[in-house]
Amino acid sequence: MPASGSQPSDPTTPSTGPSPHEDPARGSSTRTPGPRRAAAPGTIPTQRGRAATAVLDAPAAAPAPARTLVDSLVDGSVHDAPAVVPAPRPRVDAPVASPDVAPAPAEAGAPAPAEAGAPAPAEAGVTAPAEAGAPAPAEAGAPALAEAGETTRAVAGATTPAEADETAPARATPAATPAPAAPAPALAARRPARPGRRRAVAAAVLSAALVGAVAAGVVVQLRADARAAAWAHAQERVAAEHAAQRADEAFFADARAAVAAARYDALVAEAVRRAGSVVTAARSAADASPHAGDANLAALRTAADAAQRAADGVGSGTSPAELRTATAAVAGPQQATVDAEAAWQAAEAARIAAERAAAERAAAEAARRAAASAPRSTATAARSNRAGAPAASGGGGAAAPAASATSWAAGVSSYGVGGLGAAINAARAENGLPALAVTGSSSLADHAAAMAAAGSIWHSGSDHIVGWVQPASDSAMIRAYLNSPGHRAWVLKSGKSTVSIGAVTLDGRLYTAMRFS
Repeated sequence: MPASGSQPSDPTTPSTGPSPHEDPARGSSTRTPGPRRAAAPGTIPTQRGRAATAVLDAPAAAPAPARTLVDSLVDGSVHDAPAVVPAPRPRVDAPVASPDVAPAPAEAGAPAPAEAGAPAPAEAGVTAPAEAGAPAPAEAGAPALAEAGETTRAVAGATTPAEADETAPARATPAATPAPAAPAPALAARRPARPGRRRAVAAAVLSAALVGAVAAGVVVQLRADARAAAWAHAQERVAAEHAAQRADEAFFADARAAVAAARYDALVAEAVRRAGSVVTAARSAADASPHAGDANLAALRTAADAAQRAADGVGSGTSPAELRTATAAVAGPQQATVDAEAAWQAAEAARIAAERAAAERAAAEAARRAAASAPRSTATAARSNRAGAPAASGGGGAAAPAASATSWAAGVSSYGVGGLGAAINAARAENGLPALAVTGSSSLADHAAAMAAAGSIWHSGSDHIVGWVQPASDSAMIRAYLNSPGHRAWVLKSGKSTVSIGAVTLDGRLYTAMRFS
């Protein structure tokens, strides 16, 4: 039932009286209804308009601090109702129903629900409870809401009987004690802020921050991935370039190695060829220098043999440097041998020239003596000729051809060449050489007689070796030839088959001249 003194209200007509949420002291000028709350007179407000009205009119109920018994005794509200325990505040991260949205209006004949945030109407016989919790404390600088012993009533969110649907069934509602009017500033101060909007704003800000952080993280990650991809690509390019460079270096190294190997082989071959030439020249020099002396010839042959061994060992333990050293070591002994042979040849030429001059003098003297003895008798000449006839030497052998008495000096006699040939063949046999055919030569005998008359020896140009020994002996003569390197070489020379000999004696001295062919 509506309260006394109130007129039944038409549910289809918007109320023009003061809203229960308005401050009576401030009047209607303190709150201007918005365009969503206002409706034309005589029209039925739509569900959107009623919901907007509920959202705009119903403030969110803020939890009040718990009231104690002493507080109730002080403000005189202990007789109204026991303190209502405030409901726990919903968590921010859990989805909760917005307290600012009012439910849809009930159908005709159903009781009208209370607006959002308003306490349910009391049952019959029960006094309406006070607002949840203690009265909201006044803001800083606001006057006290009520004196001690006065009770405060809920203002925000209360439903007036005029707003109730007329078709709703009547409910026994005890008469509520009207609360004393509070000053306008106090009521304005008591209106709590809308936590739902704040939470929405906070959630929006938090969501924007999270989205921004996620976007920033994504951007950073994308940039990091791009840098990593660029770095990997750069590394791949560097690796490819490095591999190509290594391949080029390996190719050039192989080419250089091939060139070096070819050059090394060419140098080694040239060194071996040069060493062979040096060895051949050294051995030829040794063979051509029989009068250089045994020491020089031995040193030359030793150096030549060492160079030949080095040339044969190249590639199997002997380096080209060692071959070069061994080859260079041949030059010294070879030059010494050549110089010694040249010195001997010079001395021999001087000796031959001196002997030839002496022979010429002796021949001239012999001719003078022969001319002085020419008037003698024929018998004396015959005796002289018989005395100068050649005598066979020990061991027999071929006799030297007879020489005219006019060509030989007095006392010169012919000597047999058979013993000399036998001694030569014996020496050759000891050295593994074949025997030679032995013949006498008148030209060589004349040269031997001239040497005997002159008392010296020299080469006539048609002989190879000349010499003399005293006392006259075939073996002594050949042994004397073998003791001289130059003469030994001719006696033991291979490739010869004949020896021509001319031999004479004078005063027990044997003079010989020989030619090998």
